[in-house]
Amino acid sequence: MADNNNKSATIPPLPTPTTNLHLPPPPNTSYHPHSPPPPPNSSTDYPAEATRRASCVIEYWLFALFFIIIALKIFFTIRLLVLYPDFPDFRVDSLSLSNFNLSTTTASTSLLSANFDVGITARNPNKKITLTYTHIEAEIHLGNDQISGTTLQPVFQSGKNETSFKAEFASVKAYVEGQAAKNGNLVLDLSILVKLKASGWGAIEVKSACRDLSVKVSLNSTNGTLLGGPIQCEVYEAY
Repeated sequence: MADNNNKSATIPPLPTPTTNLHLPPPPNTSYHPHSPPPPPNSSTDYPAEATRRASCVIEYWLFALFFIIIALKIFFTIRLLVLYPDFPDFRVDSLSLSNFNLSTTTASTSLLSANFDVGITARNPNKKITLTYTHIEAEIHLGNDQISGTTLQPVFQSGKNETSFKAEFASVKAYVEGQAAKNGNLVLDLSILVKLKASGWGAIEVKSACRDLSVKVSLNSTNGTLLGGPIQCEVYEAY
């Protein structure tokens, strides 16, 4: 009996301790290779995508603006070259002189008095553009001296139309240099300054120069007339 009690009371020996302990691995925080990857970090990718889109939009509008500028330049260049209105034509049809008086003051200067009636024709060479002469100024020159000037009434012209009008001048004791009348002739110049409006173009200012208008003045007479028939005038844009 004693032996049986001793066997039941015997405690099995403890396992021999060892220093080669293997601790369990920490919990795996990475995803399993067979599991789906985590979603992309949208908070990081979105600004880059938005920047690319904004850059594309800016490039698109810059290209569109450049194209519009080039197209407008081409349009206005063609319009200027093809559709720009032609300047009106001016012609002196007649010139009569009355009450002519020329008195010599010194060897180099004289005093000239006279009345001048000048017949002028203005022509609109444009087919579909109307011209409105809003302001017309005319001057008569003898050499380098202006001897008279006047303002004419406004004129309206439709396309391919001519308008004739009279310009009346009066000169009273105007100083002129040199020999005013050579061999009984006065050689005058008529200048015309016109401010006009062309339909579809706005205001234009042109000048016309009618040169070498030779007027025959008979001896012991106060009258004179234009020699050589109508005179075509030069026309150019005023600056």
